[in-house]
Amino acid sequence: MRHFSVFSGLAAFVLLVYAASTNTQPPALYDARPEHLWNRLFNQFYLRTSFDGRQYGGDILDPPLWSETKYLLSGPSNQQAVTRLNQFLSSSGEKLVNDPVKRAMLQRDLWAVFDWLKNIDANEYPGRGLLRERLAEILVRLALSPEQIRSLPDNYAIAAASRAFPAQYDPAHRDFAFLPPDLLDASGSWVCLGNKAGSPLAVSHVESFGGRSAFFVFLRLPGGRRATQAYVTQLRDFPNPTVPNHDQSHESVRHAGGGFPFIPNPNLPQFPAGTEVALVRQMLLIDTDGRLSPTPLTESVQIRVFREVPTREVWKAGSFRQFQDVFEFRLSRALLFAGKGGLRAVGSEETEYPQGLFNEGFDELEQKEEGSHGNQQTPVLLQCGVCHDAPGIHAVLSYSRGPWPLTPDNKLPGLTESTPAEQRQAAIHRKQDQEDWGLIYKFPPDAH
Repeated sequence: MRHFSVFSGLAAFVLLVYAASTNTQPPALYDARPEHLWNRLFNQFYLRTSFDGRQYGGDILDPPLWSETKYLLSGPSNQQAVTRLNQFLSSSGEKLVNDPVKRAMLQRDLWAVFDWLKNIDANEYPGRGLLRERLAEILVRLALSPEQIRSLPDNYAIAAASRAFPAQYDPAHRDFAFLPPDLLDASGSWVCLGNKAGSPLAVSHVESFGGRSAFFVFLRLPGGRRATQAYVTQLRDFPNPTVPNHDQSHESVRHAGGGFPFIPNPNLPQFPAGTEVALVRQMLLIDTDGRLSPTPLTESVQIRVFREVPTREVWKAGSFRQFQDVFEFRLSRALLFAGKGGLRAVGSEETEYPQGLFNEGFDELEQKEEGSHGNQQTPVLLQCGVCHDAPGIHAVLSYSRGPWPLTPDNKLPGLTESTPAEQRQAAIHRKQDQEDWGLIYKFPPDAH
């Protein structure tokens, strides 16, 4: 099995070569020529230089931009970004690349920046508006037809079929990331979860990434599909899922800030050791008809294996890694454009400045004293433990946290068996209700 770890290391290197380095040569991802307009536009938003001259970013999943980032909002960085966008528009830059996969990725990459700008104070940073206008027009120009979107590659299936990674968890090699070939198979051993309300089950993840991605939560008990379905039914039918809060040390209370009158019942039916939970993130795109469209492109896969399901007393005395193993795969543009599936395993020692669920805060790249606000690079595979450190089903927050605050009339979500297609549509409906979605089509084209 030695080749699995070797391949994972090579795939990780594709990204890590640009994650944080002193290399001054920017990555050439969209074209072999570094000076290509698409490369220069991408690097403008995804490659940052910190206060001490180090570069950070490149082939990373999301742009290195936080709620208090000043980069791009004024001064030279703003002027350069506007110049790049104007150059793209005036030269019909969308015609420079015809590959649907690359066009899909650039739209996706720029859409993230467009959404980040929505929370910036326009009075404090007047340059924000011009950036959004230019980005909005480029997003529309890069749109693929519904047929082109449907024909995009299923990169998860390609990666799983390549046999580059083990197909199942190996407790003897806890550092080997595995990729289940039947994870997205409707008749496989994994069950996609939903709720009775029909809203996205992983709603916190959907909202944290601006509704630009659909998220699927999968559960697999050691007994396979039937055992998993039976357990979901048992949870749904459990008569007392919540209880009055008499324990301020309960993990649900601590994670949500405390002070709630009801908490999940500590005696909820528990799944057995060996249970696996997966969170899959898939890309949404804007098509040529102006509609949100699901895609088969997988952006990330997180898998947690519950090695033990301890009592609450044992759990309190233990540690996250003692009870759960975590694995993650992320999309690499370099691998995707090379036709190699595009998913690479996150290394056990890999670190990053937290984003997504953790991107509310200081921009450490702009701080003059490293670590001055505590938002330093952290191990990627330990970030799950920030929220999902609890015994068994209590660590599956899509279920156990439910809507807050919990009351007798505001219970835990009634779990149901769902499908990726249903979860995609739930994410699309949620995004379409957001004001920033409509704004993409409210900016009139003009001369640049």
